[in-house]
Amino acid sequence: MAGGAARTADPAAVTVPPQVAPPVPATGRHRRYRPAPGGSRRMLGICGWATALGVVTLAAAGHGTAQVLTGVVPSWYQPTTAGLGGAGLLLAGSALTGHGRRALPWLALSAATVTVGLSVGLTAALP
Repeated sequence: MAGGAARTADPAAVTVPPQVAPPVPATGRHRRYRPAPGGSRRMLGICGWATALGVVTLAAAGHGTAQVLTGVVPSWYQPTTAGLGGAGLLLAGSALTGHGRRALPWLALSAATVTVGLSVGLTAALP
């Protein structure tokens, strides 16, 4: 190192610290709690509407089951009411799980009310 020569490091002797990635949260993309707009009253309304739909559906299903057991229903009745009931169940479930969105629960419950109304109407029209 005479004469002011620059010192060069041996590339094999240089150690680079490992790059550590920040931890990924387990909660996914949304990291902070976001309460639903409207709070408890809104959720109470959604649950009340879904409960009323369930009670009406159970009453219609009981009457329809009694009619099926007596053998007075046409052949199209069972698949039709099963499809309407399944659609109503899916719509009510999406309303309960989608309570964080502004309009989704109300639209889903409105559509579920239509399916339940059709099912009740078909059951009431039985002889």
